[in-house]
Amino acid sequence: MHVTSLQRVDGVLMMEVPEALERELHLHDGSTVEVGVESGRVVLSGSKAPKYTMQELLDQCDGEMVRSEEDEAWLNVASVGREI
Repeated sequence: MHVTSLQRVDGVLMMEVPEALERELHLHDGSTVEVGVESGRVVLSGSKAPKYTMQELLDQCDGEMVRSEEDEAWLNVASVGREI
């Protein structure tokens, strides 16, 4: 368990998040978090990134893919190990 402090900044009560929790929850400046109360305790959860289906991602593509010479060279390179 970590101990932190609260301070009022511009009329808003702010909580310092210990660095260890920042790393554990993958937080950074501007992160969105969920805050709630469970059994009289404040619960802070890192918001999860949205999940997309492959079809939702493909629907965002324009369908017109233009390959450069560099793309073609990379795609046609011979295998050098035990690649499939």
